[in-house]
Amino acid sequence: MNDKKLCIETEGYLKLNDNIGYAAYEATPYSVLEKLVSCYPFQKEDCFVDFGCGLGRVICFVANSGCNNVIGIEVNNALFKLLRKNVKSSGLSKRISIYHQKAEKAFIPPEVNKCFFYNPFYLKYFIKVYNNLINYSNSETILLFLYDAAKEYIAFLESKVNVILEACIDCGTKCGNLYVYRVNNKNGITSHRNNSK
Repeated sequence: MNDKKLCIETEGYLKLNDNIGYAAYEATPYSVLEKLVSCYPFQKEDCFVDFGCGLGRVICFVANSGCNNVIGIEVNNALFKLLRKNVKSSGLSKRISIYHQKAEKAFIPPEVNKCFFYNPFYLKYFIKVYNNLINYSNSETILLFLYDAAKEYIAFLESKVNVILEACIDCGTKCGNLYVYRVNNKNGITSHRNNSK
């Protein structure tokens, strides 16, 4: 897969200066996304969120790979304008919702069960996003996909008793591996039990 096949433009590296604590833009290699989908194929009920989705490569790839409920969250103004163009030109806009806002303040849909991070922001924001997922997702299990995960992210997740490192996938790239963490969400279990009454 490549940009041309998805009818998008996501190549390059962009230094961003408008938000302290948020990373520069660099697209996730397609080889990483192909590994993700190969190891964790999407089901009808999946809801996938990319926090710090940049120009939309990940969300367009995931929507093209069978996920019908894909969400991209991007805070940068310039990137968001280009992101909107990419989603439209991909022809996948019925499957994709995009939001121009800070990840730590974003609405978490109750059905979200898969999330992607490519070191988009400082640890303090990652912790807020994680806590929001735990508090608002109804899913009993949430998978976190971390590409080239920051040591701080890993240390935080490993300190949680409800989080298990399920896989560390060698993607054959210079940047690193794809870490897959399984979050056992007690709030999700409670929500499902309450809904069944």
